Amino acid sequence: MKSARLAEALLVVLVVGGCSPRSSTALQGYLEGEFVYVASPLGGTLTQLAVTRGAEVSAGQVLFELEREAEAAAVLEAEQRLAQAQARLANLRKGRRPSELAAIEPQLERARANLRLAEIDLERRDQLSQGQVISAAELDLARSRRDADQAQVAALTAELETARLGAREDEIRAGEADVEAQRAVLARARWALAQKTRHAPAAGRVEDTLYRVGETVGAGQPVVSLLPPENVKVRFFVPEPRRASVQPGQTVTVAMDGAPASLRAAVRRSLEDLGLAGRRRQLAGQLSGGWKQRLALAACLIHQPRLLLLGEPTARVDPKARRDFWEELHRLAAVGLTVLITTHYMDEAERCHRLAYIAYGNLLTRGTVSEVVRKAGLTTWEVTGPGLWALAEQLRPLPGVEQVVAFGTTLHVSGRDAGRLRAAVGPWLEGPQHWRLVESGLEDVFIGLMGEL
Repeated sequence: MKSARLAEALLVVLVVGGCSPRSSTALQGYLEGEFVYVASPLGGTLTQLAVTRGAEVSAGQVLFELEREAEAAAVLEAEQRLAQAQARLANLRKGRRPSELAAIEPQLERARANLRLAEIDLERRDQLSQGQVISAAELDLARSRRDADQAQVAALTAELETARLGAREDEIRAGEADVEAQRAVLARARWALAQKTRHAPAAGRVEDTLYRVGETVGAGQPVVSLLPPENVKVRFFVPEPRRASVQPGQTVTVAMDGAPASLRAAVRRSLEDLGLAGRRRQLAGQLSGGWKQRLALAACLIHQPRLLLLGEPTARVDPKARRDFWEELHRLAAVGLTVLITTHYMDEAERCHRLAYIAYGNLLTRGTVSEVVRKAGLTTWEVTGPGLWALAEQLRPLPGVEQVVAFGTTLHVSGRDAGRLRAAVGPWLEGPQHWRLVESGLEDVFIGLMGEL
């Protein structure tokens, strides 16, 4: 999110103390808006645009959303890895399993029983040795058995105590560090997921939307521009001798010089409707062809006409600007504006509700797209394959073939008599080219009509 300052190129008269604009207290100034541009620090495809130009939004309201499947998957993976690290740490802090402890305890009891028996045997043999009943060697053997059993008891006791303890302290510390690292990874993944949905930082009006759903948005690129009401300011200039007459908190009245009060609203509405609000400070001569056409359309719409006449409005305009311009025309038509357009582009003609072909002052045909095509009565074969240019030269003079037109890597072979056309192209239907009947298009019809003149 970033903000930008933009001053309107309008002359504003500020009147101090509620005096009339003709009063000697009138001071000149201008309006200034500080726009807030809302962007995501991460890039991606725009999947949802929740607002439109001119809409009022409240603070915290969702503005747009970028594709988030990868970030959601990263959050799920981070959650699973954190759960694994926590489970490993809990296991390190515990001793062995109860079944392992149960296996050691009987061994210890058996070793203690053997030790008691060895001590009794040693005591008895010591008495016998004093009466010289047994040899010193037998006494030493009994003493060694007692010592061995005593060592066995000590070893099993130590093993049982160790089994009841957790892992070593350094292993536990390593496990704790792993858990904290996984928590950090999860926090980063959740942050990235949250950045794909952007909310309004403040209440205000949507001045412009800079991308459409399906378009790719770069990291940090603004998608929506907002104008909070508190960011609209009036700046005026007070001469030094009158500085003392203007005090902080004083009530003032703002008016425009030489224009009705409604004009500024109409200009603003036209600019907003055609996405020009963000270019108010740009000189018209610096605009691209598409934006110049939008500006001209905005000027035509200020007085809210019921009929709009446009002569080749998209000439020398790039394809994207053409598409955007026609979307605006369809939006205007949807609200009741009649638009009469002249164009040489047949793909644009197909966008119109009704058509009229005019050549050299003559009206050749009119109607909807389907009506114009049906009236022409053309049958069209589409041909693909090798040697199309030579084939076209062979087909043109044949009876029944009225036109042969190249469309990229295909030929359109058309005629009004389907039978004669089929007989004419018949010898080539089994050749190396592929032939198929297609529906005639507006361009086929237009070329056919021009051929009749």
